[in-house]
Amino acid sequence: LERINERKDEKLKYGIQRAEELLCKGEPFGTYLYGEKEVVEKITLEDIKIAYKELIKSCVTVIVSGNIDGYLDIEEKMNKIFSKYDNNDIKVQDLKYNNNQDKDFEYEEVKEYQDTTQSVLSMGLRIKDCNEQDFYALNLYNAILGVTPSSKLFQNVREKESLAYTVRSRYYRFKNILVIFAGINKENYEKAVLVIKEQLEDMRQGKITDDEFTSAKDSLLA
Repeated sequence: LERINERKDEKLKYGIQRAEELLCKGEPFGTYLYGEKEVVEKITLEDIKIAYKELIKSCVTVIVSGNIDGYLDIEEKMNKIFSKYDNNDIKVQDLKYNNNQDKDFEYEEVKEYQDTTQSVLSMGLRIKDCNEQDFYALNLYNAILGVTPSSKLFQNVREKESLAYTVRSRYYRFKNILVIFAGINKENYEKAVLVIKEQLEDMRQGKITDDEFTSAKDSLLA
């Protein structure tokens, strides 16, 4: 409960997390690690006991590692230990990842208000149909967009337009999302969104200078 109550104290971090949760709505990544205050307050000791039993029954993976020569009854011993939990017979080939990758995501705008002098703008993009080789290109894309001081976001949103005191982008490989975040003044919201979208459009059209490309590569190799 303390973690939940203190969550909004770090405005920039909170803004990024909320963008991630909204992008991953309906998935495990869409839930805050410590849950929601209203739910946590209602949890009883019996609830925890039931959850623990369910965890042991369905979420345990046993790995036997090391020199096992001469230990021919390992499988039998494991079955004896865990048989009382009625383990589900889940096979690796039955597991599925990124079940929502075929889902159509639409633009959604969410605003939360607090009595503060500065605001946080977070914009999230969902990456669809991503394969293993795309990982390398996406890392470079992210570096060009908003990682280095020569990136498009830093140079145009912060330096040229003076719309943010900080602005960056972050690529999450295992979530297949990219989040742009900026610390701005509230009155600059509309203009900041417009300029950020302009940088994304430039990226889409391949408007990338040699300096941007080289600096991004150097940042990844450093």
